[in-house]
Amino acid sequence: MKTRYILVLITLISLFSLRATAQFKENNSIYANFGYRVGTFKGPYTGFSWIVHQKLSFHFNYRSLSRKSTNIPTDYNPGLGDALASLLSFGLAKERIKDYSREMSFGVGYSLPLNKKKTIRFHPKIHYTQFSITEPGDWEYDHSASMFDPNYTYRMKRRQAQGFTLNASLEFPFSQAFGITIDPHATLLDGEISGGCMIGVMIGLLHGTNPKNK
Repeated sequence: MKTRYILVLITLISLFSLRATAQFKENNSIYANFGYRVGTFKGPYTGFSWIVHQKLSFHFNYRSLSRKSTNIPTDYNPGLGDALASLLSFGLAKERIKDYSREMSFGVGYSLPLNKKKTIRFHPKIHYTQFSITEPGDWEYDHSASMFDPNYTYRMKRRQAQGFTLNASLEFPFSQAFGITIDPHATLLDGEISGGCMIGVMIGLLHGTNPKNK
């Protein structure tokens, strides 16, 4: 349900950027971005950015990510049932126990054009990020499991956490309304640093209409 509300919000931001007043459009950029994150955690992301006077920027992002769980007992065996299902489906049905991370971040940044046409921007940012992490826990060895069943039982546990994300984005606004972004970043959470890169598109008002901003 939360994801649906966020998608509606991003859509409204995109529509606003296309119908904003002429005065607002002169020196501001406001646009939505969509794409995919690779790295420690993988998955889709969406968000929006507002660049004030083509310099100071504000950002909101939402990511729905997952990875193969790092909390699996070393002697865990999924059983022959999983192996058979994987064989019959060419690997598509193989059980994969995953960690899930839903991330909502709010950030500030500074936009720096790298060429005279301003079709390449360097955009460093820092985000405060709220994490909702779901991962397997309470592992118990199942002595009664058959050869077809997993030899452990577990349950998924959810926890909340806060951290920071540092971004070093390269943006390519090819036109007034469309561009692409390459966004390597590092996340600090629970004293650990993890890396990744988001690759996506930007849609909306990418340049102010003032001739100096084109």
